[in-house]
Amino acid sequence: MTHKLFTYYPLLAQRLMTVVFTATFGLLSFGFGLPVKAANVPLRGFVIPPLVMNNLPKINPATHTVDATAYTSSVEECDSDPFITADGSTTHDGIIAANFLPFNTKVKIPELFGDKIFEVHDRMNSKYNDRSKYRPRIDVWMEKKVDMRQFGYKPMIKIEIVEMGDGKTQWNKRALAMRKESGMKN
Repeated sequence: MTHKLFTYYPLLAQRLMTVVFTATFGLLSFGFGLPVKAANVPLRGFVIPPLVMNNLPKINPATHTVDATAYTSSVEECDSDPFITADGSTTHDGIIAANFLPFNTKVKIPELFGDKIFEVHDRMNSKYNDRSKYRPRIDVWMEKKVDMRQFGYKPMIKIEIVEMGDGKTQWNKRALAMRKESGMKN
């Protein structure tokens, strides 16, 4: 009976198989070795089209509960070059510092900032790496000390990971730009 059902209704079979495969993280292995994406696997004469997979509900982004604080570009809070972040970027609105996420990771802080997207370009003091004393923490860069003080300390805030970063820094780009400005050759 099942065989006839799939013979006469291949689209139904495709949708059922797509749901089953994507429910297991969108990967198939069949026990033959490395998993492959469900959208590219031939299934008895037909292929599960990516379009069918795109119509499935999206999985919620990864969330973390963190403590949030704010900081400004001042020598008291940073180092001797406070307008340059740990990855070599220049400070601007939308930068956060986080030790537990790679550089260039994009996050939302919906409870505090709605749909605004922040990007990890800076690091915090290494004491915040000690999980026996501190929860994961983010530090939101702000231009004015008044805003930073008003923000204060926000415990147990949910953040959403929009896109995981590649961990690359901006130092090579910065060094090349400085060489170009000074007239040095590569």
